[in-house]
Amino acid sequence: MRPDVAVAVEQKTGRDHLNIHGALDLETGQTQMLLVDRVDAASTIALLGAIERQFPAMRRVHVFVDN
Repeated sequence: MRPDVAVAVEQKTGRDHLNIHGALDLETGQTQMLLVDRVDAASTIALLGAIERQFPAMRRVHVFVDN
């Protein structure tokens, strides 16, 4: 981005990373986000566990994974 344009999340250089695992309830707009050191299988399992704890009565959850 150009320096004069405001952004919601501070930009990082190619050497710095901001890893956010997140989920969005499309019906309510409620979010669940985890800041993690690495995006990997363990952090994905942690996110899915957080979703399961937040919505214990849900029988089905659709997961879309990007990248």
